[in-house]
Amino acid sequence: MMPSSMLKWIWDSEHGEDAPTFANAAESASIIALIIRHWNDINDTLNRAPDEYEPLIQERKADGRKIPIIDSWCSGYYKGIALDRDMWSPLLAQHPEWFTGNHAIRHRGRLE
Repeated sequence: MMPSSMLKWIWDSEHGEDAPTFANAAESASIIALIIRHWNDINDTLNRAPDEYEPLIQERKADGRKIPIIDSWCSGYYKGIALDRDMWSPLLAQHPEWFTGNHAIRHRGRLE
């Protein structure tokens, strides 16, 4: 899947229809370039050294501990797979353990 096909979901995660209004073409190009650069960085890491990938997950503090806030990340993860399940099928079949609810967080040792 090309990153350009995902932009509509980045702009409007609920319906994939609404696009933002930018101040000008330069602002639009700058923001899209940052998104594509981030996409390519993740893609390169997953292809080169998948064990080094660590998703960006927000945290909050509670009782002196850091608690991961994974709702948004999980929603995006699920939506990314659901948008083109056929493309994900070989990886789902080869590594079903990667697609369990909190494998990515446990894998990096964040949950105790």
